[in-house]
Amino acid sequence: MAFNQSCYGLRAKSTSGISTDYLYFALKHYIELLKAEATGSKFDAITTKTFAEVHLPVPDPKVQGQIIRECEAVDGSMAKIVEEGVALGDVPRVMSQRKAAVFEKYL
Repeated sequence: MAFNQSCYGLRAKSTSGISTDYLYFALKHYIELLKAEATGSKFDAITTKTFAEVHLPVPDPKVQGQIIRECEAVDGSMAKIVEEGVALGDVPRVMSQRKAAVFEKYL
């Protein structure tokens, strides 16, 4: 459903077997795939065609749950990451890398 020219709201179809939490973490993880498919001369735009061409892996619900739990644990570990000596400005990158490792582990 489009809110604006290039602003979309996404939700998993109830029959798709995709958890909305899994969809959230998967889209954050695969955002570079979406950006690579973006088009436009003034600014990169992701269109409905882009979504049709990019395929996200959909593991079984049990694996989706494991991915969700581990990604949520990474989200909750920001203070620990800072304690490890990671500069505050690098925390988002480190969290992204740790979530990428979760997806690589299961997919």
